[in-house]
Amino acid sequence: MAQTSPKTKVTNPKLPLVAVVVIGVAAVVGLVWGGVALFGSLSGRSTANHAEEVAAPLEKALADAGGTKTSSGGDAGRGADNLSPHYEATYYLSIDRAEAIALINRTAEANGYKLTHATPSNRGHLDAVADKYIDAWYFDITSKRSTFSDLQEGPIRLSIKIGNEDRPDPADHTTIGIGVQLPDVRR
Repeated sequence: MAQTSPKTKVTNPKLPLVAVVVIGVAAVVGLVWGGVALFGSLSGRSTANHAEEVAAPLEKALADAGGTKTSSGGDAGRGADNLSPHYEATYYLSIDRAEAIALINRTAEANGYKLTHATPSNRGHLDAVADKYIDAWYFDITSKRSTFSDLQEGPIRLSIKIGNEDRPDPADHTTIGIGVQLPDVRR
C-alpha cells in the first residue's frame, strides 16, 4: 500500500501581514486624532471658525430673502500652514442685479458694515481680483474689528461679489458671494 502525504492547506502568508498593517495604520490615525482633540480641549483653544460665525447673520439675511446656498467653505486658521480664519459662501437669488446690490447694502449696514464698491483704483483687500472683474465686488475693511480673544487685533475684512463671471446669471436671478477674513490666530 502506497503512503499518501497529508493534504497541506495553502494559505496566503501576506494576508495576515496586510491585516496587521491596516490595523496598525488605523490605530496610529486614531491616536493622532485623539491627541489633537485632547490637546485642543486641554489648551482651551477653540477649533470653531470665527469667520463663519461672523458671516452667519449675513447668510441668514440672504436665506431670508429667498436665497439658496450653492456652496460654502473656509478654515478656522489653526493649521500649521494657515493662521487666518476665513469663510466664503455663495447664494443664488431670484432677484435682478440692482435688487441684489440694494439687498447687500441693506444687509451689510444692518450688521455694522459700510460697503465700498470696488474699482481698479480702490479695491481694498481685493488685490487678486482682475480689473475686468472688479466691478462685481464690494468690500469693507474698516467698519468692524475682531473681538475674538484668541485672534490678533485687527479688522474684519468683508467682501461681497455680485454675479458669476463663469456663467452669467439670467436677468431675473443673481449670484451673491460673501467672504469674511479675520486677523490671524494668536500663537
